[in-house]
Amino acid sequence: MPHLKTSTIALLLPLLFSPVNAEDVKLVGCDAVGCPPHYDSDRCTVENTTFIGVGVSPIPDVPSELKGFSLVKAVNVSATPVQFNGSRVRPIRSFYYLGTPEHTETNSLSGCAVIFNDPPANKFTPPSGADTFAATGTCADVIQQKCIDTITQRARDAANRAGGNANACNALDRELKKDDFSGCSLFGGHGTSLGNFTIKSIGNLHAARNSSDCWPVQRKSDGLMQIAEVISNVS
Repeated sequence: MPHLKTSTIALLLPLLFSPVNAEDVKLVGCDAVGCPPHYDSDRCTVENTTFIGVGVSPIPDVPSELKGFSLVKAVNVSATPVQFNGSRVRPIRSFYYLGTPEHTETNSLSGCAVIFNDPPANKFTPPSGADTFAATGTCADVIQQKCIDTITQRARDAANRAGGNANACNALDRELKKDDFSGCSLFGGHGTSLGNFTIKSIGNLHAARNSSDCWPVQRKSDGLMQIAEVISNVS
């Protein structure tokens, strides 16, 4: 099993924003969503991709249009190393989904999903003598609340300047690329820059097909809309 780096971060930034306190959000995994066991581990196959880990989180403090939505991350690790820039590596594919309540028409929604691809500089600390995988903590341990507040306010202001129209995600992209985010010096390990990120309109997402024995949401009637796929390599 390759050593996985600290997770990238997903934030949903609707055009009407509310403050987010990460400690109020409960993150659950395969035990909660019923991933089928595979020998001594879990597996979850969605369409043609098999994941070794799944994380599901409700989205707190959102406008009524997004009530009941969730964010889902699923990780696939290649079983076979590949050659990349002269080295043998294993590709890790991280998929991000928006869990949507049944009968939701996402093409009528207005908002932007942001995937921050670079892990925070801070890391969870494992117990003395324990493996890194035993490390636990909260978002507040690795991401400063001041940074989250700054990103949220700047995103809200950018959306307001765009007038809430189809250009809002482009305006958000320009704003988040600025290298002056107070309190975010450790956010992506790039000083006051937020590092690399991906922005998608939540009104233009691909719907995954429920075609396997694993559907990584807590309410099995929910839909699953793919936001982004991020690929990284580990040796």
